[in-house]
Amino acid sequence: MMRAKPFQDSMALNVALLLILSLLWGCSYGLIALGLRDFPFVTLMALRSLVACLVLFAIFSMTRSRVDHSVELWRTLLWQSLIGNTIPMLLVAWAQKSIPSAIATVFGSTIPLFIFLMAFFGDEKISIKTCVGAVFGFLGVVLATGEGIGTFTWEDILPYAALLLSSLSYAVAAIYAKNLARVPSLFAAAGSMLWASLVLLAMSALFEDWSLARFTLNSMSTVLILGVFCTGVGFWILFKVRNSLGSVAASSQVCLRLPVGIVFGVFFLDEKIGLLAVLGSFLSLWALSSCLPPLIGLPGLKKQVFDVYNAQGNLLR
Repeated sequence: MMRAKPFQDSMALNVALLLILSLLWGCSYGLIALGLRDFPFVTLMALRSLVACLVLFAIFSMTRSRVDHSVELWRTLLWQSLIGNTIPMLLVAWAQKSIPSAIATVFGSTIPLFIFLMAFFGDEKISIKTCVGAVFGFLGVVLATGEGIGTFTWEDILPYAALLLSSLSYAVAAIYAKNLARVPSLFAAAGSMLWASLVLLAMSALFEDWSLARFTLNSMSTVLILGVFCTGVGFWILFKVRNSLGSVAASSQVCLRLPVGIVFGVFFLDEKIGLLAVLGSFLSLWALSSCLPPLIGLPGLKKQVFDVYNAQGNLLR
């Protein structure tokens, strides 16, 4: 009974963080579409990562936390960066050169299915309700994409395949992030973003013409919003919630960012979507109720997270 209040507080905090992350990453696809109007795709992702890296390390330095630096730690951060930042960012940005941001958001919502499959065959405990939620979340994505499948051409295959590969990469990163469970979430996000910015800046310098970039007030505002909030704050929240709720529950935010991304594309970028995409979004949103804790009337992972809280006592670490 003594621990009920801190348990509820920590659960409320994690649910709030998941909702914020959903909003940030739901808008990120539309912001990428805006940024691609002024920057080559690798350069855009390099600037995004660099801004996020600077912000995260600046905040971390103010916390005065200590980290035991080692070659093993930075090697782990490098791999986490490659599969959780560099590769999926490049795949998403390249794909969005030819497909709408709303559809990119829909395909990005396949992440929970990949995470669920890997967690199911791994050592992470998955409740029956979480299994049902993951299945219905995927069905919502299928329903949302069904309207466009009939219009696919062979030229469309590679961009859509790139989006699916990016989701798979994010899913692998979610499982691999267990290796950073004992590292402060803020430093884990900053370190992985440092590697991403170094790799992407090198690729941009080698393979793209920086003279094609247009540094205007609007374009730099897009980069700053994308870097500071959608990437910097977003990845810090992701690492923090993963340590608390596990990879499947943390990935449930994509079910909510799906309608956010579609609304952003429709109202701010004048993209056109059909009724099936709207229905699929609502189905995915309903599926979220099987993955989130029951703080806003949603069934889910209360017992699993409470067990983690009792065993580790570090939900607010």
